[in-house]
Amino acid sequence: MPQMMPMNWILIMLMTTMVMLMTMVIMHNFNLKNNLKSTMKTNNKKIMKNMKW
Repeated sequence: MPQMMPMNWILIMLMTTMVMLMTMVIMHNFNLKNNLKSTMKTNNKKIMKNMKW
């Protein structure tokens, strides 16, 4: 029985680390999408200005 406790702790630590990594990746992807949207908006504005000229 005593040997089971360390394993449980290791499993819990692994799960927490995995969750943290997943959240980090999701946030990174979200930020990337937002950055892409902002760049696209700026590019569209530039294109519109060029079209007016």
